[in-house]
Amino acid sequence: MTLSLRWQVLILVLGVTIVSLAIAGLFMHQALSNTLRHHIGLQALGVAQAVAEMPLVKAWVGQPGGEVYIQPLAESIRLRTGFSILVVIDTNSIRYAHPVPERIGQRFVGGDEGRALQGEEYISQAMGTLGLQQRAFAPIRDDAGIIIGAVVVGDLMPQIDAPLGRMRTAMYTPLALGLAVGSLGAVLLSAHIKKTLFGMEPNEIAAALQSRETILQSVREGIVAVDKDGHITLLNDVARRYLEVGDDAIGKPVDTVVKTTRLPSPASSS
Repeated sequence: MTLSLRWQVLILVLGVTIVSLAIAGLFMHQALSNTLRHHIGLQALGVAQAVAEMPLVKAWVGQPGGEVYIQPLAESIRLRTGFSILVVIDTNSIRYAHPVPERIGQRFVGGDEGRALQGEEYISQAMGTLGLQQRAFAPIRDDAGIIIGAVVVGDLMPQIDAPLGRMRTAMYTPLALGLAVGSLGAVLLSAHIKKTLFGMEPNEIAAALQSRETILQSVREGIVAVDKDGHITLLNDVARRYLEVGDDAIGKPVDTVVKTTRLPSPASSS
Protein backbone atom coordinates (compact mmCIF):
# COMPACT_ATOMS: atom_id res chain seq x y z
CA MET A 1 0.00 0.00 0.00
CA THR A 2 1.41 3.36 -1.09
CA LEU A 3 1.18 6.16 1.46
CA SER A 4 -0.27 9.47 0.37
CA LEU A 5 2.02 12.48 -0.03
CA ARG A 6 0.59 14.02 3.12
CA TRP A 7 1.46 10.95 5.18
CA GLN A 8 4.91 10.69 3.61
CA VAL A 9 5.70 14.31 4.54
CA LEU A 10 4.25 13.83 8.01
CA ILE A 11 6.30 10.69 8.68
CA LEU A 12 9.48 12.24 7.26
CA VAL A 13 9.25 15.43 9.33
CA LEU A 14 8.30 13.51 12.47
CA GLY A 15 11.18 11.08 11.92
CA VAL A 16 13.71 13.90 11.52
CA THR A 17 12.31 15.65 14.60
CA ILE A 18 12.44 12.52 16.77
CA VAL A 19 15.97 11.58 15.68
CA SER A 20 17.21 15.15 16.21
CA LEU A 21 15.67 15.36 19.68
CA ALA A 22 17.01 11.92 20.61
CA ILE A 23 20.55 12.91 19.62
CA ALA A 24 20.22 16.20 21.49
CA GLY A 25 18.92 14.33 24.55
CA LEU A 26 21.85 11.91 24.50
CA PHE A 27 24.36 14.73 24.25
CA MET A 28 22.62 16.66 27.05
CA HIS A 29 22.53 13.57 29.27
CA GLN A 30 26.20 12.82 28.65
CA ALA A 31 27.24 16.43 29.27
CA LEU A 32 25.19 16.55 32.47
CA SER A 33 26.66 13.24 33.65
CA ASN A 34 30.22 14.38 32.96
CA THR A 35 29.65 17.70 34.73
CA LEU A 36 28.14 16.00 37.79
CA ARG A 37 30.95 13.45 38.04
CA HIS A 38 33.59 16.13 37.61
CA HIS A 39 32.02 18.30 40.32
CA ILE A 40 31.78 15.41 42.80
CA GLY A 41 35.32 14.35 41.89
CA LEU A 42 36.67 17.79 42.73
CA GLN A 43 34.85 17.72 46.07
CA ALA A 44 36.37 14.32 46.84
CA LEU A 45 39.82 15.57 45.88
CA GLY A 46 39.45 18.50 48.25
CA VAL A 47 38.60 16.15 51.14
CA ALA A 48 41.50 13.83 50.24
CA GLN A 49 43.92 16.77 50.21
CA ALA A 50 42.69 17.96 53.59
CA VAL A 51 43.01 14.50 55.19
CA ALA A 52 46.48 14.05 53.70
CA GLU A 53 47.62 17.22 55.49
CA MET A 54 46.37 16.19 58.94
CA PRO A 55 49.23 15.72 61.46
CA LEU A 56 47.71 12.58 62.95
CA VAL A 57 47.53 10.90 59.54
CA LYS A 58 51.09 11.90 58.72
CA ALA A 59 52.32 10.65 62.09
CA TRP A 60 50.72 7.19 61.99
CA VAL A 61 50.47 6.06 58.36
CA GLY A 62 53.05 3.35 57.75
CA GLN A 63 53.56 2.83 61.48
CA PRO A 64 52.67 -0.41 63.34
CA GLY A 65 49.24 0.01 64.93
CA GLY A 66 48.67 3.27 63.05
CA GLU A 67 45.20 2.15 62.00
CA VAL A 68 44.05 2.46 65.61
CA TYR A 69 44.45 6.23 65.37
CA ILE A 70 43.76 6.83 61.67
CA GLN A 71 40.57 4.75 61.27
CA PRO A 72 38.37 6.66 63.79
CA LEU A 73 39.43 10.01 62.31
CA ALA A 74 38.93 8.88 58.71
CA GLU A 75 35.55 7.33 59.43
CA SER A 76 34.37 10.47 61.22
CA ILE A 77 35.35 12.63 58.25
CA ARG A 78 33.75 10.22 55.79
CA LEU A 79 30.43 10.30 57.61
CA ARG A 80 30.46 14.10 57.92
CA THR A 81 31.28 14.67 54.25
CA GLY A 82 28.82 12.06 52.98
CA PHE A 83 31.28 10.09 50.86
CA SER A 84 30.97 6.32 50.79
CA ILE A 85 34.73 5.74 50.48
CA LEU A 86 37.63 7.13 52.49
CA VAL A 87 40.73 4.97 52.54
CA VAL A 88 44.24 5.67 53.82
CA ILE A 89 47.12 3.54 52.52
CA ASP A 90 50.87 3.43 53.01
CA THR A 91 53.50 3.18 50.27
CA ASN A 92 52.93 -0.59 50.10
CA SER A 93 49.20 -0.02 49.38
CA ILE A 94 48.24 -1.44 52.80
CA ARG A 95 45.03 0.04 54.21
CA TYR A 96 45.08 2.00 57.48
CA ALA A 97 41.47 3.16 57.16
CA HIS A 98 38.50 1.72 55.29
CA PRO A 99 34.66 1.94 55.52
CA VAL A 100 34.67 -1.81 56.23
CA PRO A 101 37.01 -2.20 59.26
CA GLU A 102 37.65 -5.90 58.50
CA ARG A 103 39.54 -4.85 55.36
CA ILE A 104 42.05 -2.71 57.23
CA GLY A 105 45.52 -4.22 56.95
CA GLN A 106 44.76 -5.69 53.53
CA ARG A 107 46.08 -4.45 50.19
CA PHE A 108 44.24 -1.69 48.34
CA VAL A 109 42.16 -2.97 45.39
CA GLY A 110 41.86 -1.28 42.00
CA GLY A 111 45.42 -0.83 40.86
CA ASP A 112 45.04 2.90 40.25
CA GLU A 113 46.93 4.12 43.32
CA GLY A 114 50.40 4.04 41.78
CA ARG A 115 50.41 7.63 40.54
CA ALA A 116 49.40 8.94 43.97
CA LEU A 117 52.33 7.11 45.56
CA GLN A 118 54.52 8.93 43.06
CA GLY A 119 53.18 12.32 44.11
CA GLU A 120 50.23 12.96 41.77
CA GLU A 121 46.76 14.19 42.67
CA TYR A 122 44.02 12.92 40.35
CA ILE A 123 40.55 11.45 39.91
CA SER A 124 39.98 7.99 38.46
CA GLN A 125 37.41 5.23 38.08
CA ALA A 126 38.14 1.65 39.09
CA MET A 127 36.55 -1.48 40.53
CA GLY A 128 37.12 -1.70 44.27
CA THR A 129 35.92 -4.13 46.91
CA LEU A 130 32.66 -2.16 47.26
CA GLY A 131 31.98 -1.96 43.51
CA LEU A 132 32.70 0.41 40.63
CA GLN A 133 33.94 3.69 42.08
CA GLN A 134 35.01 7.19 41.17
CA ARG A 135 37.73 8.21 43.60
CA ALA A 136 40.18 11.01 44.16
CA PHE A 137 43.79 10.41 45.23
CA ALA A 138 46.06 12.71 47.21
CA PRO A 139 49.58 11.74 48.35
CA ILE A 140 50.61 11.95 52.00
CA ARG A 141 53.98 13.58 52.59
CA ASP A 142 55.94 13.81 55.81
CA ASP A 143 57.52 17.05 57.02
CA ALA A 144 60.52 16.39 54.78
CA GLY A 145 58.29 16.09 51.70
CA ILE A 146 58.81 12.35 51.35
CA ILE A 147 55.74 10.40 50.22
CA ILE A 148 54.60 8.03 52.95
CA GLY A 149 51.14 7.05 51.70
CA ALA A 150 47.97 8.29 50.04
CA VAL A 151 44.36 9.19 50.83
CA VAL A 152 41.52 7.93 48.64
CA VAL A 153 38.07 9.57 48.77
CA GLY A 154 35.13 8.80 46.52
CA ASP A 155 31.72 7.30 45.88
CA LEU A 156 30.23 4.29 44.17
CA MET A 157 29.19 5.10 40.60
CA PRO A 158 25.49 4.25 41.17
CA GLN A 159 25.43 6.78 44.03
CA ILE A 160 27.09 9.44 41.87
CA ASP A 161 24.67 8.87 39.00
CA ALA A 162 21.55 8.72 41.21
CA PRO A 163 20.86 12.50 41.01
CA LEU A 164 20.74 12.16 37.22
CA GLY A 165 17.42 10.37 37.57
CA ARG A 166 15.90 13.46 39.18
CA MET A 167 17.53 15.75 36.63
CA ARG A 168 16.20 13.75 33.69
CA THR A 169 12.67 14.98 34.36
CA ALA A 170 13.77 18.59 34.04
CA MET A 171 15.85 17.73 30.98
CA TYR A 172 13.21 15.69 29.14
CA THR A 173 10.40 18.22 29.64
CA PRO A 174 11.73 20.68 27.01
CA LEU A 175 12.53 17.74 24.72
CA ALA A 176 8.93 16.54 24.98
CA LEU A 177 7.75 20.09 24.28
CA GLY A 178 10.01 20.18 21.23
CA LEU A 179 8.52 16.90 20.01
CA ALA A 180 5.00 18.28 20.43
CA VAL A 181 5.87 21.45 18.50
CA GLY A 182 7.61 19.39 15.80
CA SER A 183 4.59 17.11 15.48
CA LEU A 184 2.25 20.07 15.11
CA GLY A 185 4.57 21.60 12.54
CA ALA A 186 4.66 18.33 10.59
CA VAL A 187 0.86 18.17 10.50
CA LEU A 188 0.54 21.80 9.37
CA LEU A 189 3.29 21.43 6.76
CA SER A 190 1.78 18.29 5.26
CA ALA A 191 -1.65 19.96 5.12
CA HIS A 192 -0.16 23.07 3.46
CA ILE A 193 1.65 21.00 0.82
CA LYS A 194 -1.52 19.06 0.10
CA LYS A 195 -3.48 22.31 -0.27
CA THR A 196 -0.81 23.83 -2.52
CA LEU A 197 -1.06 20.82 -4.83
CA PHE A 198 -4.89 21.12 -4.91
CA GLY A 199 -5.23 17.84 -3.06
CA MET A 200 -3.50 15.89 -5.82
CA GLU A 201 -0.94 13.15 -5.34
CA PRO A 202 2.38 13.27 -7.27
CA ASN A 203 1.27 10.48 -9.62
CA GLU A 204 -1.96 12.34 -10.33
CA ILE A 205 -0.03 15.52 -11.10
CA ALA A 206 2.29 13.62 -13.43
CA ALA A 207 -0.67 12.03 -15.20
CA ALA A 208 -2.37 15.41 -15.62
CA LEU A 209 0.77 16.97 -17.06
CA GLN A 210 1.24 14.04 -19.40
CA SER A 211 -2.36 14.34 -20.60
CA ARG A 212 -1.98 18.07 -21.17
CA GLU A 213 1.23 17.55 -23.14
CA THR A 214 -0.40 14.87 -25.26
CA ILE A 215 -3.37 17.12 -26.06
CA LEU A 216 -1.15 20.11 -26.89
CA GLN A 217 1.01 18.13 -29.27
CA SER A 218 -1.92 16.40 -30.98
CA VAL A 219 -3.73 19.53 -32.22
CA ARG A 220 -2.88 20.91 -35.66
CA GLU A 221 -2.94 24.56 -34.65
CA GLY A 222 -0.07 26.37 -33.02
CA ILE A 223 -0.69 27.12 -29.35
CA VAL A 224 1.10 29.86 -27.43
CA ALA A 225 0.32 30.53 -23.76
CA VAL A 226 1.38 33.68 -21.94
CA ASP A 227 1.22 34.86 -18.35
CA LYS A 228 -0.35 38.07 -17.08
CA ASP A 229 2.84 39.98 -17.89
CA GLY A 230 2.85 38.87 -21.50
CA HIS A 231 5.70 36.36 -21.21
CA ILE A 232 5.48 33.05 -23.02
CA THR A 233 4.90 30.10 -20.70
CA LEU A 234 4.09 27.36 -23.20
CA LEU A 235 4.57 26.50 -26.89
CA ASN A 236 3.48 23.34 -28.66
CA ASP A 237 5.50 21.79 -31.47
CA VAL A 238 3.30 23.30 -34.21
CA ALA A 239 3.85 26.81 -32.83
CA ARG A 240 7.61 26.21 -32.63
CA ARG A 241 7.69 25.21 -36.29
CA TYR A 242 5.57 28.14 -37.46
CA LEU A 243 7.57 30.68 -35.43
CA GLU A 244 10.89 28.93 -36.02
CA VAL A 245 11.84 29.10 -32.32
CA GLY A 246 13.04 26.62 -29.74
CA ASP A 247 12.64 26.13 -26.01
CA ASP A 248 14.59 29.36 -25.42
CA ALA A 249 11.43 31.28 -26.35
CA ILE A 250 9.87 30.29 -23.04
CA GLY A 251 9.94 33.30 -20.72
CA LYS A 252 10.38 35.90 -23.46
CA PRO A 253 7.84 38.69 -24.12
CA VAL A 254 5.29 37.39 -26.61
CA ASP A 255 5.59 40.45 -28.89
CA THR A 256 9.30 39.72 -29.45
CA VAL A 257 8.54 36.22 -30.66
CA VAL A 258 5.14 36.60 -32.34
CA LYS A 259 5.50 39.83 -34.32
CA THR A 260 1.89 39.90 -35.51
CA THR A 261 0.31 39.18 -32.13
CA ARG A 262 -2.81 41.12 -31.27
CA LEU A 263 -2.22 40.68 -27.56
CA PRO A 264 -1.79 44.00 -25.74
CA SER A 265 1.66 44.61 -24.29
CA PRO A 266 1.96 44.78 -20.48
CA ALA A 267 2.78 48.50 -20.72
CA SER A 268 -0.26 49.38 -22.78
CA SER A 269 -2.64 47.29 -20.72
CA SER A 270 -1.59 48.68 -17.36
